[in-house]
Amino acid sequence: HNLAVTENGKLLSWGQGETGQLGHGSAVVAEAMPRQIVALAGKHVNKVACGGQHSLALIDGEVSRRGHGTLFSWGRGKN
Repeated sequence: HNLAVTENGKLLSWGQGETGQLGHGSAVVAEAMPRQIVALAGKHVNKVACGGQHSLALIDGEVSRRGHGTLFSWGRGKN
């Protein structure tokens, strides 16, 4: 699977997604074309990473107890 961030911080994903790593819901097994991840719409994504069956996104501008940015993860986090 693949992740891409647009110039204005929108997050897109496509490829194989059997374990939810695309972020489009558990019923989506594959996406041939890049599609925005709706759950993160309105947030500015700064950095992303893909694992074998999971995805990560760092969101700008949100402050937590430990610093700036919020990390989101989805999919199967075993590899």
